Amino acid sequence: MANRRDDGAPEPVRIDALSPELASEAGDLLAASHADYPSFRYLFPDPPRRRRVLRPFMSAAAREAALHARAMAAYDDDGETVGVALWMPPGTFPLSFWRKARMIPALLREALSARGAFRAFARVGAILEKVNPHDSS
Repeated sequence: MANRRDDGAPEPVRIDALSPELASEAGDLLAASHADYPSFRYLFPDPPRRRRVLRPFMSAAAREAALHARAMAAYDDDGETVGVALWMPPGTFPLSFWRKARMIPALLREALSARGAFRAFARVGAILEKVNPHDSS
């Protein structure tokens, strides 16, 4: 919920590029905002387990976007991240072999948290890569 000034107006937020160093914080926010997506609820019906799986995944996605695509964050007056947006422009998705290799530590954390559902989670990612329009340039 937005902080309010004395006159009831919302406090302004600062929008800036997300630095890779803040990817973990952004991942926490993204995991919370995506926790109720039907596909994630289906794959991980237990809410605590879903959070454990989504946090490393979303943190890795935020870091990847901050380094190789476009990642923006909204910060309140206290410097706390209150919003995140990630864009993967043409040519940045699907990820190259080397970019996927850099994500292995996060994927291992996911696999440990997801246990038996990791294979289905990975299959969803592979399907997304297949159906993603490829850059024709």
